[in-house]
Amino acid sequence: MRISILLLSITLMLVSRAVRCQSVDNSTGIALVMKKINKDELTNSNALVSLEFSNISKKPLRFLELSSSTTYFCLSLEAKREDGKVFRSSNTGKIDFTGDEKFNFIHITRNKPYKKVVNINDVIMNKYFILPVGFYKVKIIYENYFVDNCVRGTLESNALKFQVVK
Repeated sequence: MRISILLLSITLMLVSRAVRCQSVDNSTGIALVMKKINKDELTNSNALVSLEFSNISKKPLRFLELSSSTTYFCLSLEAKREDGKVFRSSNTGKIDFTGDEKFNFIHITRNKPYKKVVNINDVIMNKYFILPVGFYKVKIIYENYFVDNCVRGTLESNALKFQVVK
């Protein structure tokens, strides 16, 4: 009996943790999970994370592939310091397209997530956005309101703890 209760408690804890790690925007059908690649420290040369976009809908989804040109306007960063102060790099805004842009798309099926390694410094792309040294919970935010014929909307990743060092 005690073993059954213990196993049930562990199972519930693992399931609740997995659910908390995913940010789901039901209108897009995509869940975004961020995972650490490097240590817990963020520096100019050590700021890699893995982003995993999973299809939680029942149909294949057409998704804007993240490349050097799309990372700039699709991704932003939110960092919440231990004292509660929030810093957000905002790369989205009014963007004028000439119509000559060539975007790459991928199809995400239910069983095959799209994974991309991203340098957080590439997401920030702003020399004036500098996080002071300290401990933060960091989230990546994906926004696409500009490119048609693919998943559009906003997705927030799970928050990971990082220490910003010089």
